[in-house]
Amino acid sequence: MKTCFAKGTRVKKANPALLLDHASVVHLGVCRSVERTSRARKMRKAVSASLSATKEGSAQRTFEELLQKYAHVDEGMNVDIREGSQGRCLFWSAADRDIDSAALTLHVPSKYLLSVSLSPPWQYTPAASSYPPLQELLEDAKTPSAVKLAALLLWASSSQLMVKTSASDEVKEFRALWTAYRQYLPQLSEMTSIVCFTPGTPECAALQDEVLEKEVGSIVDGLRLWHTRYFEGTELEVLAPDPQTLLWALAILRTRSLKFPNPDASTIVPQEIMLLTPFIDMANHSAEGGALVNLLSSGLSLSVSGHSATPSSSSTDGPDQGATEATFVYGNFSNRDFMRSFGFVEDANVGEEMDLVVSTPDEQHVVEHLFDHTDAIVTSKGTTFTVLPHQEVVYRCSSSAEALAAWPAEFAGVTDTGFDPQVARAYAVRMAAAAAVLARQCTEQLHHFETTLAEDRALLEDSSVGMTALMEAAVRYRISRKCAIESAQHRIEEYKRDAEHAAQPDNYDK
Repeated sequence: MKTCFAKGTRVKKANPALLLDHASVVHLGVCRSVERTSRARKMRKAVSASLSATKEGSAQRTFEELLQKYAHVDEGMNVDIREGSQGRCLFWSAADRDIDSAALTLHVPSKYLLSVSLSPPWQYTPAASSYPPLQELLEDAKTPSAVKLAALLLWASSSQLMVKTSASDEVKEFRALWTAYRQYLPQLSEMTSIVCFTPGTPECAALQDEVLEKEVGSIVDGLRLWHTRYFEGTELEVLAPDPQTLLWALAILRTRSLKFPNPDASTIVPQEIMLLTPFIDMANHSAEGGALVNLLSSGLSLSVSGHSATPSSSSTDGPDQGATEATFVYGNFSNRDFMRSFGFVEDANVGEEMDLVVSTPDEQHVVEHLFDHTDAIVTSKGTTFTVLPHQEVVYRCSSSAEALAAWPAEFAGVTDTGFDPQVARAYAVRMAAAAAVLARQCTEQLHHFETTLAEDRALLEDSSVGMTALMEAAVRYRISRKCAIESAQHRIEEYKRDAEHAAQPDNYDK
């Protein structure tokens, strides 16, 4: 089977739901900045940062050798991996000119990509057909796509499974790349996505999020089922002799897989492809990331220009002078989704969310004034949404939601017969009462946490507290949730104060 590639299709990180199912959640979005923390303590995404300078230099040269042999980099461009704002990252620089006037294209040929289609007709990396047990799994319609890609990764990067002497040169070359590249993939202990947590542990409890804690339990159950069904006692057991090996592969998928639409699929039944790529997967996330990743018929390409580089990611002194991180936007995710998939939270995340229950039309009006509606359990007439009572609603913010300067117009009290002060005042009274209900929900949610925001911040700042990577990720995540709730509460209470002011009789007696 051959893999079908899109032509010039924009990339997006694979949705977490594609990798391991989780319960759907509805939220209320807020637009305020979440906790900004020291760059030096950002979560690691790739190789451990504890490498010594000598060891790092040696590993870097090996990375460059692999890059030169298996990928294409524009002439005059230098690409390597080093410490960035979020751990190990892909850096690039121009050998003979200023970075601002330079541009980079890093291209990985299609024959080196690990890929599977997410729906029939089943397509996958051609080299996999050289191993019949794996080929049978990849062509099984009942096998989840995540299991297929995990098995493909384990086969491609396995140093235990020898390549047959009768294998083609293409297969030998493919396996040689991935077995060598595996040293740059993080160990399970270095990753912090939800699949790496264990139910009942202090790290899991530290999330202080019942939704994610339930998902952790479901993931463990699903992992055991998948290992028993697809690996244990089969010819594929050599790839994943224990559940932890399969868990490592699934964690790699969570943090590094990319997803593209298949333009050759039927327009009635669209098809998508999920893949893993060497080299380009070292590019980290940044909300200001300027790199573009495109899937072409010839392979996967990362393109970035110097003028689009994130300013804070460039090195200005020392041996790294002139080098800059190659980062791109993983997607418009909430911090809960960032945590469940990648194990970090986004500072100043405009897609951050919180849960609120909208029970009355007045409460609906308040939140729709302050936040943009994106999804809900609703009935709809044209552009008017009617929220069903006691349902959680998904809202996300926009720049228009940040400006409350024009909001007193809501209290104009204009009717078909002109201005009516009684209508205006009654409306303001109702809005103040609705805002008060929503503000109390925010307060109750903050009280529901086992720790306060101040305690969490102090915990991170206390250098005497030795925290595992999972514990630190959990603390940063719950900080982001509390900041989101406080931001929403601040906006709602500001609205409430304006409504209470507008409800004063003096405003209408003049």
